[in-house]
Amino acid sequence: MNQLEQYFPSGLSISRAKKDAKKQKKAKAIPLNQALDEIAQSEMNLTWEQALKALSSNDYGQNEPLNEEMLTLPEAVLSAEQTSSEAMSEESCEQSDEQDELLDEDEYDDEEKGEVNFTHTIYNSQLIAFEEMVDKNSGQADTYIYPANEVFIQGNGNGTKLWPSPLAATESNADLFCDMLNKFSLRIFEYDLIDTIYEDEIGETSYEMWYESNCPIYESSDCEREITADPDYIHVKSQRSLYFVINMVRSTLISWELEM
Repeated sequence: MNQLEQYFPSGLSISRAKKDAKKQKKAKAIPLNQALDEIAQSEMNLTWEQALKALSSNDYGQNEPLNEEMLTLPEAVLSAEQTSSEAMSEESCEQSDEQDELLDEDEYDDEEKGEVNFTHTIYNSQLIAFEEMVDKNSGQADTYIYPANEVFIQGNGNGTKLWPSPLAATESNADLFCDMLNKFSLRIFEYDLIDTIYEDEIGETSYEMWYESNCPIYESSDCEREITADPDYIHVKSQRSLYFVINMVRSTLISWELEM
């Protein structure tokens, strides 16, 4: 079952609970996972993960079947006019509550969207300038650099080579290439944290998280190795990877509508 369709027994939706937890995190200055646990404890006396498992197992949130005896009680024999009036009143209240909740969510979404502060600001103009530098670098590479971390993610999960290894550059622009690729690597890592429980860590502890991850980290002074393959082939392969990474970063700018 999709979490957006799940509700606590009280009627609180999972999506709403997540938003409440983010507000609670900032109000109490506590980690987000602690805020989520506190909400789950108050709702079901479970941790957040335990509560999600319980809800997913359909142990909670299912409507009880109607009791036939209740239908025979005198209270159930209401006039059609009274029933209609009460139903309209309840429907009006529900619509009002839904409108208030939608307004609250819209206000929160606008507020939340502006609160994502990536470690580095990247503008599309910078990507264009970097693309031009990659173009000018064509056929002039004399330095080849590998990511400093030995075990790093090499593709985008779809069988496509993502990060240049080695990175073909010249001695004059090697440090700049490494610096830009590290910013790109961090950006893609932080972008993937959006809509997760770690979203509020973006710009705070996300750099340390990225540094300890298997994302590539380039250090031109420490990563030079002897090249045995055809240099021209390595250069073309490196350029293709650079263009692919640039487009990946550009997609984060477009998707989040920031920094363009």
